Amino acid sequence: MAAREELAVRIRALNDRMRMEGPVTDKSSHWHLTTGVSQLGTDTVRECVRLVTEFSDFDADNDPHGEHDFGSFELGGDAFFW
Repeated sequence: MAAREELAVRIRALNDRMRMEGPVTDKSSHWHLTTGVSQLGTDTVRECVRLVTEFSDFDADNDPHGEHDFGSFELGGDAFFW
């Protein structure tokens, strides 16, 4: 496996772990929410977190480097990107 592919595999594993474990996992793994998302209320933030942790719809359009470092979803008519 080429060095670039090996790096992508490592980055993907770290990104998947961080995404699936949720907002706060340990000292080195924290999610940051924008002020706008934070102000949507507890229920909406909780649903956003759930949608991010369960996201697995990676493809060539949203993941061209195979690193699982971007995703998007719609909630309540609004688009969210991470």
